[in-house]
Amino acid sequence: MMVDAFIIGEGTATDTEFLIHRDHPRFIAKLWCVSLGNDVPLSPLSVELSNGDTLYDFDWIDPAPTTREEFDSLMQRASEAIYADSLKTAIIDDDEDD
Repeated sequence: MMVDAFIIGEGTATDTEFLIHRDHPRFIAKLWCVSLGNDVPLSPLSVELSNGDTLYDFDWIDPAPTTREEFDSLMQRASEAIYADSLKTAIIDDDEDD
């Protein structure tokens, strides 16, 4: 059985999207999609992903990566997960149009 390392979800009180990483190091971060425009909220740690989206307001459940290589690898996997989710969403949207 495959277990999702990343979960993308929306808050119940706001329209804020979140990215949750379930593997070590676990974290929750807000997700700003490039499709929302250029006004990325200010945050002490904001990371622009390779797809143009931005993760910000990180809440680390485990200690954060200690090296730049570990952090960059984690952010690359986050970017890939967001991209895979966007493909899944596009397929669902296409099916609804039929």
